[in-house]
Amino acid sequence: MLLYERIAYEDYLKNCKSEQLDILLQGRESSLKQFARSQHVDEKEVIRQVRLHAPREQQMNYGNKHFLEKSIFPVLEKLFKDYKVKFSEYRVSCGAEILERESLRVKRGKEPNIDAIIIDKDNDVIAELQIQEINEEIGKLIEGELHYLRSFRDDAIIRVGLFLVGYKMPICYMSFTDIDRADKVEALNHSLDPEINQNEVVELSRVYGCGNLPKNTISFLVGASMKYLRHYKYIITAVNINLGFTGLSILVSGFVPYAIRPVTYSYSASGFYTARRKHIRSVYHSPNKMPPNILYVREIAFSGRSERMYCKLVEIKENSECCLVESALEHEISEIRTELEKIWDEKTRYHGTDLINLRPSKGQCGVSSLHLARKLDQQGYKTLFCEGDVSFGKKPNASITNHCWVLLSDYRHRGKNVIIDLTADQNGYSQKIIFKTIDELEKQDIEYIARSEKHPDDIDVEHLMTRLDYLEKELQEKEEIIKTEEN
Repeated sequence: MLLYERIAYEDYLKNCKSEQLDILLQGRESSLKQFARSQHVDEKEVIRQVRLHAPREQQMNYGNKHFLEKSIFPVLEKLFKDYKVKFSEYRVSCGAEILERESLRVKRGKEPNIDAIIIDKDNDVIAELQIQEINEEIGKLIEGELHYLRSFRDDAIIRVGLFLVGYKMPICYMSFTDIDRADKVEALNHSLDPEINQNEVVELSRVYGCGNLPKNTISFLVGASMKYLRHYKYIITAVNINLGFTGLSILVSGFVPYAIRPVTYSYSASGFYTARRKHIRSVYHSPNKMPPNILYVREIAFSGRSERMYCKLVEIKENSECCLVESALEHEISEIRTELEKIWDEKTRYHGTDLINLRPSKGQCGVSSLHLARKLDQQGYKTLFCEGDVSFGKKPNASITNHCWVLLSDYRHRGKNVIIDLTADQNGYSQKIIFKTIDELEKQDIEYIARSEKHPDDIDVEHLMTRLDYLEKELQEKEEIIKTEEN
């Protein structure tokens, strides 16, 4: 089972959207609706294509109130000229009108030759479904004419679709390819396992639906596609958050984020967005630095792994180098730990510390946690100074009694409580710092059991406050020395 660094991922999502494109689209709702209506195209598709095509122009031009009408809509008119007819024909051929109701979901079928059924909120059967391999002709239509990228992958190893019984086009389509970029696997090596090789990984390269799919259709088809991919261990896929996708359907499908990958937007001489793998003589690259894609990975059920494994979030640089991604606060806390290590000594250590197998952080949890709790409280975070025990279920020898840590409540107003342990390594745990939600810790079989939780201003234990005064005085003196040297 794969797990992921939820805090770092959620914090990073804001970096995956273009603020300039958001500003461009603000207040243009009526113009976008009018254009979508004139082209007989769904407004969401228009917005996605605006986000895809506007970057061919300098961002300074976005401020022109007629920018969309003069620079983007004419290109999209050409793009949609054949699309609207083909999309209409496709919807008829796949039976999309059957799905024109709310609260539909896909459920595995029980009858022979019926792979799934669609049911409504009352559990009434609306339609029957079959999974079929897709031929190249249908693949060319869906990928080359209907998919938002308009780019057919002729290197697909398998194409599958979910069909309403009696219809010749799938309501949902997926194609899988071998990995064509080494940095995707290298990032997987950094994130998950250095032993993973390219031949063990397949890519979900295209996903397409008729527009009003039952809410769990994508996750169902991903799961059903596993039988075609048994000789692989992992599936990866990419999501472009900047185009309006959220990644939720991919997360629900069992994928977890593992890498951030840079994206270059390229355009043909006609002004159309073109995938980089297309062999076009005249290609114009966007002059703007665009937000990255997020790469996700999922284990294939037949890989044989059962243990829980954490995927670290990795950033792939322009030169294909990889580095770990942390949330802004996590990075700040790491720097705080580094500075505290320079101060820790006998005067900051708890006087009752067992000096056997002494590590640098041993006995420093109280003074360090209180310092951090006060610092974060001053920054506006809801913090509690906690005392109790921590149990590392899989590494019992690393468990700590009479321990101190910080509880961060309602982190980023998302309703999540985060444990921050600045000295998690004092009994031999592999990580110096723990910065995870309580839910994430439970999945790792780590439990923090608090005997007391207090606001940092309510702590008045004399020996602890004496050690804290000494610690913060030493930190301040070091900071003043650094400032003097810089000047």
